[in-house]
Amino acid sequence: MDATQVPVRVDDPATKEHKRRIRDAFKVFDEESNHVADVREVGTIMRSLGINPTEKELHGMLAQMEEDEPTGFVKYDKFEPVVLKCMADNEIPTDSEEDLIRAFRALDTEGKGYLTGDELRELLTKNEEHFSSDEITEMLAYAVNPETGHCIYTEYSEKCANYAPLF
Repeated sequence: MDATQVPVRVDDPATKEHKRRIRDAFKVFDEESNHVADVREVGTIMRSLGINPTEKELHGMLAQMEEDEPTGFVKYDKFEPVVLKCMADNEIPTDSEEDLIRAFRALDTEGKGYLTGDELRELLTKNEEHFSSDEITEMLAYAVNPETGHCIYTEYSEKCANYAPLF
């Protein structure tokens, strides 16, 4: 273990709280109450915990969670240690409001202070991160004002930076 990693201590109150949150989030997707969730839901479970991995990071974590013979499902006992370590080490830090605004400004080449829904959709479909149509629609519903069709990115960045995890 290198100096930047935080050891996960089972008896630590923070670890116990992380475990509770992980268990509660996983249960939502454990449809048959058999401690198993569909592998396609792992990203959603993690995002509900406030962890937002890239597709590459998610695939790396899935590789750690999956059985030797892929079944399309992830067992809780494989899921928890990977997510717990990620939370304890803060392996996937969230971007600050300032970082988000700076990124949006780089995309707003005309300096309008907003991007249109169409511009965002195009950026999300051309990016190396492959978002599903549902994910893009959900993001745009949250980001774009339905009356103007604009995403005023300073407001959206504030919402994202102050987002509280579901669990």
